[in-house]
Amino acid sequence: MKSKKIVALVMSAAMVVGAASMFAACKPEEDGPGGTTGPEFQVDNEVYHCAGSSKGPEGSLYEQGWNEKAEGATEKVTFVKDAAVTNENVFKLEMKLYAGDEFKIVKATTGWTWELTTAAFVDAQEDATYNWVVKNDDDQIVFRSVSSSNSNITLNEGMDGIYEFTLKTNPAATEHADQYKISYKLVQKIDKLRIPYNMEVWGDLNGFGFGSNKIAMTNKDGIWSTVIDITEKDLVRKEDGTKITTDEEYTGTKYSAVYVSNVGDGETDADVKVFVDANAKKATVRVDGEDVEANLLTAGKWNVTFDQNTKTVTFAAIKDDWNIVAGAKEVKLEAQTNGTWVGTIELTEAATGVKLVNKGGEDADVTIGDLAAGTWLVQYNPETGKVRYDTNSNYYIAGSINGWGDAPKAEDPLKLTESDTAGIWEITVDWSAETENILFKVVRGNFVAGAIDWYGHWQDGQGTTGDNDGDNFKLAPGKYHITIDTNNYGKIGYELITE
Repeated sequence: MKSKKIVALVMSAAMVVGAASMFAACKPEEDGPGGTTGPEFQVDNEVYHCAGSSKGPEGSLYEQGWNEKAEGATEKVTFVKDAAVTNENVFKLEMKLYAGDEFKIVKATTGWTWELTTAAFVDAQEDATYNWVVKNDDDQIVFRSVSSSNSNITLNEGMDGIYEFTLKTNPAATEHADQYKISYKLVQKIDKLRIPYNMEVWGDLNGFGFGSNKIAMTNKDGIWSTVIDITEKDLVRKEDGTKITTDEEYTGTKYSAVYVSNVGDGETDADVKVFVDANAKKATVRVDGEDVEANLLTAGKWNVTFDQNTKTVTFAAIKDDWNIVAGAKEVKLEAQTNGTWVGTIELTEAATGVKLVNKGGEDADVTIGDLAAGTWLVQYNPETGKVRYDTNSNYYIAGSINGWGDAPKAEDPLKLTESDTAGIWEITVDWSAETENILFKVVRGNFVAGAIDWYGHWQDGQGTTGDNDGDNFKLAPGKYHITIDTNNYGKIGYELITE
């Protein structure tokens, strides 16, 4: 995705030039692409569709996302050419959008090109706050850029609705801004999207106190979770929940007051916003002039979970304290919500007898062995006893064969190794048994984060439209030697092995 975003920024910057004069009118124009005074008309056989994200599952972009090929989703957001119009290229698309939904218009048949952003609307105008905005007849902002550095088309607050977009094109135009014009029509206003649950941890956290720091929780199937780290600076409460004053000499046990807050819309039958662990120590604390029940926690790491089905909170102390030890060097691993521990250690020279040590429990040390100099990513699962470690950044094949963005996380990933030539990474893959073409990219990443950077350009002299599907590489079943040249803009090469 990152390579695409860079392309998007470049294209967006190109569109800005001359955009102010190009898009001054608010009504569809007779001239311009395909018009009487614009460049000579040329038929456009390109396929255009949208890629983006939606806040709600009923949104047109929800299934499509930003991916090149989401199964069965792309067709829902593909522009349809108006065959009845023969003197200009007119494409139309109707989408259901919620406030905050973001998208771009992309070209499909010549590669997944991030083509059109907010600046391409016929009535777009520059705005100091939003960079580009599109207003309706009531001078309300309907579409906007997220910021000056993000040119995604974004539906503004209060503008939820079903919209029809009209895209007019003329490939004969020499300037990008003359090739495309987008206009829109509100077909139907829809109710604002309600998000019943959006959970955060509030409290005396990171030394700042209530209202200054909130920690977001991650939702998976209605179970929200996160890990918090309460430090000595956060212990600002007495046993009854009152705050310890700066000039007070308090010798009792000190606590941090914490609770889970629902910052979503809430439910129609209840407006509960604050949840606590019924089985943990509690007290009433004063927050923003109101009395609120909170849990009192001691210093240390805590697993926090909220079950939206039972509406229960659990604060579970993490007693373990896993560290990676390499000679005199020692690095703490961080507890993850999935129960694993992850950390990175940088070795300036090779280390022998590297191991994992739990300083918070009685577990036996876990031996890793010898590691060469470099930056190493380590993951440990106490439940299974499995340790994974590898250099922090590697190159992998990611695609239809192994799960795209999650490919580096696989137990046996398609990992490239550095060849005898510095900067050239290679892998031999045998896809002879496959029955369909293989779509893929080369990515940089690791087994924790998955894909981080995506590479999608053939080496000079290699690759034709027959070797691409959108912006993905496409190869027929067979055995291949695939390389990435990091000395040459990360370009990809391949060779069919016929032996």
